[in-house]
Amino acid sequence: MLLHRPLSSLGAALCLLTVLPAATLPAQTDEPPPSLPGSVPAIPGTVPNPPGTAARLPARLPANVRTVPPIALPGTVPVQAEELVRVYYPTAQVTDVLDHYAVLTGKRVIPDNTVQGNINIVVNQPVPKSEAIRIIEVALNLNGFTLVPEGENIIKVLGLGKQPRSEGLPIFTSLDLIPDSDQIISYLARLRYLDPQETAGALQQYVPPVNRAAFTPLEKAGALIITDTATSVRRLAGLIAQLDLPSAPVVEEFIKLQRADVTKALEFLNTVFDLKSSDSKSHGAGGATAAGGAGVGGGGRVGARR
Repeated sequence: MLLHRPLSSLGAALCLLTVLPAATLPAQTDEPPPSLPGSVPAIPGTVPNPPGTAARLPARLPANVRTVPPIALPGTVPVQAEELVRVYYPTAQVTDVLDHYAVLTGKRVIPDNTVQGNINIVVNQPVPKSEAIRIIEVALNLNGFTLVPEGENIIKVLGLGKQPRSEGLPIFTSLDLIPDSDQIISYLARLRYLDPQETAGALQQYVPPVNRAAFTPLEKAGALIITDTATSVRRLAGLIAQLDLPSAPVVEEFIKLQRADVTKALEFLNTVFDLKSSDSKSHGAGGATAAGGAGVGGGGRVGARR
């Protein structure tokens, strides 16, 4: 006699697994899983990361993988490092320094017959090309040699004792056009409030006595011609701009005294303004407009009238 017993749920599941054909199970291969749409393909030799994490490159890329150099963005200019040069001239002939200066600037350098002697320029470390040009120009000026631009491609070099104004210096009327160098130039500074003669005398005291700077006042034109190195001209023009301002207005005011004595008040005010008694007497009548008052005029004049 056969007995039929019901199978449990676990047993039924096991039976179903045993009867499934082998073709329904995915085959195990060594190929990487397919990439999802919009994802970056994996680089050979790397291990795919879980979704949502950043890809990690191996410490060393395989030989068949090449890196791509950075590409400049459209509309941008790649920045190139300036050439480094040596400026090392211990007790060298000035003509040798000028030859190097001509190579750096790419201009023709023409010295006169008085340009001779030795010059000492020692810079231990290489410097950018533009800085090397400025160092040579400063050293030449300190040793009494003058660089005079002649057009765009020629630079004249004057020896000791030569006046640069006799060599036809270029005259600039705008600071924006002045070259960024230590060459000798002339600049026409227009004055609005300052007196050209007084300004020339004040600036002459500002520059060193051994400097080759020159100031030519133009009284009728209300201007001043400054002759000096381009760097010094910029500095002097900035100083003039700070001083060429309208002066403070001069006013006169009458103050009527109620109880104070006019004479004592006048003596006190003269002491405060540090005025001489003779000056206060000469301007006394001009500062008063009524009896029993004191007047304060322009320039600190104090006058009184009973």
